[in-house]
Amino acid sequence: IYAVKTGSVDHRLLAGVEVGRFDDRFTLDFALLPTIGLENPTETAQGPLQRIPNQSADASSQVVAPYVIDRIGLSDRFQVIAGARWDVIDYEDEVSRTSRDFSKVSPILGLVYSPTAAFSLYANAGRAFAPPSSRVVGERKPEESQQIELGTKAELGGGRLQATFAVYELERENVAIPDLTGVIQQTGTQRSRGVELELAAEPVRGLRTLFSYAYTDSELIRFTELVLVGFD
Repeated sequence: IYAVKTGSVDHRLLAGVEVGRFDDRFTLDFALLPTIGLENPTETAQGPLQRIPNQSADASSQVVAPYVIDRIGLSDRFQVIAGARWDVIDYEDEVSRTSRDFSKVSPILGLVYSPTAAFSLYANAGRAFAPPSSRVVGERKPEESQQIELGTKAELGGGRLQATFAVYELERENVAIPDLTGVIQQTGTQRSRGVELELAAEPVRGLRTLFSYAYTDSELIRFTELVLVGFD
C-alpha cells in the first residue's frame, strides 16, 4: 500500500500479485442397461455392470494475476476507485492433450459518496476472467463475466451497528452447458440478479453478532435446446 497526495487529491495505491493453481481430474463412464417394459416397468439391471469409458480429464490451470487499485480521494465526500487486473492463465489437459494460454486485462471502476461520516453510497462495475471448464469437448475458451453493483453502508448507535445493502447484476459468458446432442459446449450465457443484506452489531462489549441475507435470480439467456413436440 502506498499513499501520496497531489494538491487536494489523495491517492492510496494497492498493488499485488495473485498466484493460484486449479486441478480437475475426473472420469465419466456409462453402462449398457437392459430394456424396461412400458406396461410392466420392472428394474432388471444387476451388478456388476460393464462400464464403458466416456470422458475423462487430468487438467490443471495455473493463474498469475498482478493487479493495482487506486483509491482517489477527491474530497471528504467523494472517492473514486479505479484499477485493473491482468490475468495470465496456462491451461493443460494431459488426457486430451489440450494446451491453451490466455491473458486479458480486467478493469474495475467505482464511486463512493459519503454525505456523512456514518453513511455512504457506492457504485462499481468490473470485468473478470477465469479458466475454462474441463468438461468442454473441442475448443476451450476462458469464461468471462461483467458485474454492476449498487449499495449503501451505514453505522448506527455510535458505530455499534453496521448495515450494508447491495443490489447487483452479474453476466457470465462462455458457460459450459450441454448442446443439442448433450455434449458439453461453451454455448451458454448466464445472467444473475440479486440483493444482499448484512447487519453486524455489538450489543455488549466482546460479543459481536452477524446477520446476512442474500437472494439471487439466475437464468440462462443464451443456450441451445432440443424440444420434441410430439409424434403423429
